[in-house]
Amino acid sequence: MVERDSTYTLKGDVQVDDAYLSGELTGAATGRGSENKVPFVAAVSLNPDGHPLDTKMTQIPGFTRTAIAVRAARVLAPGCKVTMDGLACFAGVTDAGCLSLSGDHRRLPQTQRPARIPLGQHPLGQPQN
Repeated sequence: MVERDSTYTLKGDVQVDDAYLSGELTGAATGRGSENKVPFVAAVSLNPDGHPLDTKMTQIPGFTRTAIAVRAARVLAPGCKVTMDGLACFAGVTDAGCLSLSGDHRRLPQTQRPARIPLGQHPLGQPQN
């Protein structure tokens, strides 16, 4: 899977989101700063109808602009249009030569929102609001 992932970059319209992967660790701190949580970014490219094409899930050292810029340069094709939730570190996608469509798209009128990923096809298996 790693070999296949290294052969392509995501292009066109791409949706990006941040997430943490964690497990139960007795006595560990809780919350976003827990040493038990691994930060990663999920990105999915969409066809013109808004259906998912390819997905990349990338572990990062932390949610910083520099970390996002480094990963974006590796997994996103220059010039792609990236939609994200407005987390400050996602400004790093512009450092990688992508067009940022950041902001909370749920506040936009329905006609201006990016296409929704059909339930069950979201890369993280979570419904989108």
